[in-house]
Amino acid sequence: MANDAMDERMIELEARVSMFEDLVKVLQDQIVKLGVQPGGSYRTMAEHSRCPACGQRKIFFADHITDRDGGIGEKMSFGRTTWLSRPIAQFQIYACVACGFCEWYAPALSEAVDELCKKHKGFRVIDANDAESTKAPYR
Repeated sequence: MANDAMDERMIELEARVSMFEDLVKVLQDQIVKLGVQPGGSYRTMAEHSRCPACGQRKIFFADHITDRDGGIGEKMSFGRTTWLSRPIAQFQIYACVACGFCEWYAPALSEAVDELCKKHKGFRVIDANDAESTKAPYR
């Protein structure tokens, strides 16, 4: 009789484990659909073509942004060169058509970061590996 009760309990536990395994699989599939990567970060719209905020896949892309409408505005960037006044590290944007969530990028920033930091007092690189650079600026 004790063996029968133990067998029934074992069958019940195996069924519950199977249910939890199925639930974990469903949750893993949902995480993949949302584009979340291990560690909690999400895939960007640029690399995943899916909005991390709402999951929609209709994404608007602009290879440059102007600071004014009407064609007379300058392309938005971190600064301008002295020579010929060209934009330095101009911005690109990805925006979700459904919810408006935006991601801004400056693809050429890595080439220009040293020049920008020298030229502009308020610009600096925050390096998580360097404790000194992660200190918040005085506000």
